[in-house]
Amino acid sequence: MKRSEWADIWIQRSAHDLDVAEALFNGSFWDTCALMCQQAAEKAVKGLYVDVNDAEPPKTHRLERMAAELGAPIKVVDAASVLVGDYSASRYPPPGVGFPFQAYTKEDATDRLEKARQVISWVENHWEDSDGNEASS
Repeated sequence: MKRSEWADIWIQRSAHDLDVAEALFNGSFWDTCALMCQQAAEKAVKGLYVDVNDAEPPKTHRLERMAAELGAPIKVVDAASVLVGDYSASRYPPPGVGFPFQAYTKEDATDRLEKARQVISWVENHWEDSDGNEASS
């Protein structure tokens, strides 16, 4: 399917957030990198959601539910599920744990970048490639 203009805005914001995540990774801000990975993946999934449903996406951060509803393979849903946890965990310290920036590691951030890219790649595969051929899902 060809991406709508509204969906394209979501996708452009997703790409921006992934760029921000990579800059944060390079600056060793692992917790905020994880948050931006979650946001990048969420915006990509919401872009696909608005295109498929021609409707405002749900006001939720449960991107794994939206991905599953859109027919994502289990590997993508699992990646999205991990990212969902970072929406709160990277910002709010649970009692007795300390600060999120102390809890996240470089390995965590590397994992989140990989998972965000996996979700975004799956979303992108639902639109036409540069040759005008339908991309596979």
